[in-house]
Amino acid sequence: MPGYWPTFLLEWETEEAKNLQIEVFDDRYEVSRFFDGRTDVWYEPHTYGDTFSDQFIAELPNAD
Repeated sequence: MPGYWPTFLLEWETEEAKNLQIEVFDDRYEVSRFFDGRTDVWYEPHTYGDTFSDQFIAELPNAD
């Protein structure tokens, strides 16, 4: 749906990542983990061609 900024949202249906959402902005990623009664949110600065931080890579589900 149209929002304030042009973004898109990544979600997974796998058990290990069903509580993970990553919203992609033009200059960063917003990483959210949803738990019972709390939500953890942090931002990963990123521009095209940059590498990702170890913390960001650790949040991604395994590609099995």
